[in-house]
Amino acid sequence: MRFPFVVAAAIVLVACSHTASPVPAASPTPELPTAFNAEPLPTASAVITVMHDASSDTDLVAINGEPVTATRVAGTLEAMKHDPYAPAAVTIDAAWNAEYGTVLNVCFNAVFAGYTELGLANRVVGSAADSSAMPGFEKEVRHGHTVFDSQNHGKLHPISVLVNQTNTVWIDDARLPSTDLYRDMRNAVAMHRANAARGFTTRISIIADQRADWGTIITILDAGRRAGDDDVGFVAN
Repeated sequence: MRFPFVVAAAIVLVACSHTASPVPAASPTPELPTAFNAEPLPTASAVITVMHDASSDTDLVAINGEPVTATRVAGTLEAMKHDPYAPAAVTIDAAWNAEYGTVLNVCFNAVFAGYTELGLANRVVGSAADSSAMPGFEKEVRHGHTVFDSQNHGKLHPISVLVNQTNTVWIDDARLPSTDLYRDMRNAVAMHRANAARGFTTRISIIADQRADWGTIITILDAGRRAGDDDVGFVAN
């Protein structure tokens, strides 16, 4: 995926406004969101685990198995980056019910720490939940590109995907929520390609409530990829 580099101040404010509480001594592997894609993620990467604790309604974060609080994510990643043997990639192993705001915050901190590749892990639909294989969506973060968008797209018309707190999805500001996300994404991509001369682009801009499930976001990424569109950016209100 390729991403224009626009990081608004609002991203930091929103992503950090719902922080995770201190985590217990061990952070079990979360159940990954499912997707049809089977693209392997980089094996030489730092792994950030995000799982949701239902009893406290908070997200728990660990880096390479070591629990960290949300306020320590950036510092921990920066310290790792200064290690000459540190991997260039970060794999974010987030559970399906982890909150979008938490994962967005982790992504932002990884980019800020200087990591050039982000992998968003998932498991293949129909595979065992305890499978050790982690396919996913690899994001390259290089000069001039990032996973973040702003809401100011000028005169261009991206594919707008809205997700509310209850994981209801709208595509291109449709009045009614989507009933078949994969079909609706195919239709949206086809319409935007057909109207490129009128300023429509096939960039998918995801605007999600910070408490939306990460599994919903993975499904949107997967629907876009299956529609032949791998150009996605995250927007924070």
